[in-house]
Amino acid sequence: MLLLTTDGGPDWSVMSWTVLLYPQRVFRCLDLDFLCLSNYTPGQSAFNPVEHTWSPKLSDVTFGAVLEGESVPPCSQNSISEKVRDANEKKLFTWV
Repeated sequence: MLLLTTDGGPDWSVMSWTVLLYPQRVFRCLDLDFLCLSNYTPGQSAFNPVEHTWSPKLSDVTFGAVLEGESVPPCSQNSISEKVRDANEKKLFTWV
């Protein structure tokens, strides 16, 4: 018997064939007698145990709007190329 609870994010959309077929494969490969999939909608975050598990770890994570030494965000800098802008935004949103 296996109960899976997911957070209802876009990676668990029932419109995806992977999401529909993968649980069947798990059921067959693990030789389960019972498989239950539970999914919380985005509007029910207060009741979602998956989000409650992650929230203490992510509560202090903040991303600045500008790189160190700059005063304007990369998306507002017209004088740089698109390639440089993408690289700067990647630096900005990389969590170490």
